[in-house]
Amino acid sequence: MISKNCSIEEFVKAVKEKEPQEIIYLANQEATKSDRIVLKKRKKAKVEQYQNYSRQLKDLINYHRYAVKPRRKTKIIYNLYMKYWGQTEPAPTVLLLPKPVTKLEDIQKTA
Repeated sequence: MISKNCSIEEFVKAVKEKEPQEIIYLANQEATKSDRIVLKKRKKAKVEQYQNYSRQLKDLINYHRYAVKPRRKTKIIYNLYMKYWGQTEPAPTVLLLPKPVTKLEDIQKTA
């Protein structure tokens, strides 16, 4: 895992210079690992920490993919997202397509 302490701040600092597609991929991998750890853990305190971390990573993925705005703008992950990326528009539709696109016409058909 990128963040051994389940710290979203630590994760964001590690990936802040990467491309959005790579950030989404790494956040997805990290959230999956965190969810798998939850399934194996028996200690309640650690489980809540991993669940919270996974939830924050999934929020980060949503911000990058869809520019989803939270109800409460005081969320830590939203503030980190705006600090490092500040994207207010959704990601290009190419990132959301189910199959690779080779022609510009294919992109225009799906938009």
